[in-house]
Amino acid sequence: MKETDDETVRDHFKMQMFEYNLNHCYIQSLLDYIMDGVRPAGFLKAVIINNFTEVMRFTTVETPLLDTWCRFMHWEMPVTSWGNRKRLSDWCRTGGLRGIAKHRQKGILDVARELSSVGSNEVGDSVPREGTEVDEQF
Repeated sequence: MKETDDETVRDHFKMQMFEYNLNHCYIQSLLDYIMDGVRPAGFLKAVIINNFTEVMRFTTVETPLLDTWCRFMHWEMPVTSWGNRKRLSDWCRTGGLRGIAKHRQKGILDVARELSSVGSNEVGDSVPREGTEVDEQF
């Protein structure tokens, strides 16, 4: 049975969340945010808007875990969906990837590819890890 583009995009993000070993209790909320622009709250909202002082209010997150969240957002999430409060509000107002696809009258897979790394793993791209040449450049 062939998956729909919608399922392909959702499965891609879900798979990436598991590969980054993000806390499972946030996966559904993060998927809802990315796909439909459902406004997150608490820890997840604080991470998305890069308010790490606020993140610490919600949990005693260790530095490696914050690094993982930052890498996930940078390498996997649509670039216009995170970074500050305005981007979060705009993303929610537009209805996430589904809303953008509807507005642009494009397929969700095409929109996801334009705004994030969806499909990039198919051509051999990988997420840089510590100790790689990317880290050495900085």
